[in-house]
Amino acid sequence: MQFGILASVLAAGALFFGTVEKGVVIDGIDVGGMTYRQAMQALDRTPTLTIETPSGNLEFSQREIYERSNVYDLLGAKRGTYESERIYGLKGETDVFERICMDYHERAVDASVSFDGSFSYHAGNDGRAVDPEKLKEDVFRSLNETHETVRLSFKEEKRKVTEAELRTNTAKLSAFFTTFDAENRGRSKNIALAASKINGTVLYPHETFSFNRTVGARTEANGFQKAAVIMNGVYTEGVGGGVCQVSTTLYNAALLAGLTVTESRAHSLSVGYVAPSFDAMVSSSSDLKFVNPHDTPVYLSCRVNNGKLTATVYGKSDGRVYECSSTVLSTILPPEEEIVYGEREEVVRRAKSGLISEGYLNVYEGGKLVERRRIRKDKYQAVRGIIRKVQKID
Repeated sequence: MQFGILASVLAAGALFFGTVEKGVVIDGIDVGGMTYRQAMQALDRTPTLTIETPSGNLEFSQREIYERSNVYDLLGAKRGTYESERIYGLKGETDVFERICMDYHERAVDASVSFDGSFSYHAGNDGRAVDPEKLKEDVFRSLNETHETVRLSFKEEKRKVTEAELRTNTAKLSAFFTTFDAENRGRSKNIALAASKINGTVLYPHETFSFNRTVGARTEANGFQKAAVIMNGVYTEGVGGGVCQVSTTLYNAALLAGLTVTESRAHSLSVGYVAPSFDAMVSSSSDLKFVNPHDTPVYLSCRVNNGKLTATVYGKSDGRVYECSSTVLSTILPPEEEIVYGEREEVVRRAKSGLISEGYLNVYEGGKLVERRRIRKDKYQAVRGIIRKVQKID
């Protein structure tokens, strides 16, 4: 466009009457005797601008370039040779630069992790952002000095979260397992079902885990089956038998991971799959609860495989090692066996000793014991045996 300067001057309300005095040379051009309009056209040096971007060139015509100069003043000068002073800029450059920075901002994508009992990591990627100050400088230099194509300069934009950090924050903190008779179909079904409801749980910072809320009511409508349960100090059949082994296994994994247990309760009888004072009975009125005390999430895995139940806790280590320790303080002998009579001799219910026990959590730092904390003291009932005999008739 040949009228960049003219348009600028007209916009300022300039008048183009009269002629330039003879002998006036501006920027090497003899404009003497020309009308102001002719002289302004002859002296027009408005540049164009090209900005190279990743998706192609942005072209800016002379209409989109403004000029600030003393050319119009020089046209009224006396005979002589003059050099003009000119500064070119991009019209609406603030908005143009903001749009370019926005359009060519390749945002960083943080690494992420998904968890369904095992982890899948997504690396993400670093991004880059247009350097606005460099863009402004390069455009000014191109318009006023070099007239070269401007190439966008970028600043690297780092991910805030890397895969390495996520792997550190999802390290194995603890694992605890118990075993059960896989041939006991009702109990096995209940254990597997409860474990599946816990598996994949994410416990966010300072959040409380509730076993009952997570697993739900142990009813046939929810898929649980009948199996042996402890009720009022004796074994009997009830829906959901075996679920307490899941809560117990998870309880121990939580302790070993340094989580804060806020609610747990012992069975009325000791159980064979865990040490005394480290069981966790759950029912409609008794829950297992623990809190994630950390500023990063913890992840709960609970899996069943061929009669082995394993609970695993993942998260960011606090640098400590936790160890559970059970101590039996005393044994409670069962009452004398009850004799009942029938058609054949058999043991109806085996006698079982009760006990009083304590559970301790030992805490190590750098291989040294720094704390020994008693977490529970429990009393497990003794069970009176029942023997059936054939009654002799004299």
